[in-house]
Amino acid sequence: MKNNFALIKWAGILFTVILTAIAIDPSIFHVPSSIRPWFFITNIAWLLMIASGIFSS
Repeated sequence: MKNNFALIKWAGILFTVILTAIAIDPSIFHVPSSIRPWFFITNIAWLLMIASGIFSS
């Protein structure tokens, strides 16, 4: 159980880093210009959820 929690934690950290990188510079992952604003909005919402403690256990 503890190993599963560690894996989920690292997956969340990786997702957060990738999402933030896309929001800052979308050309890194060749994101089309039509969906770039959605990545930016999603990044803000994701960081607000992390900061508010929604994912804390």
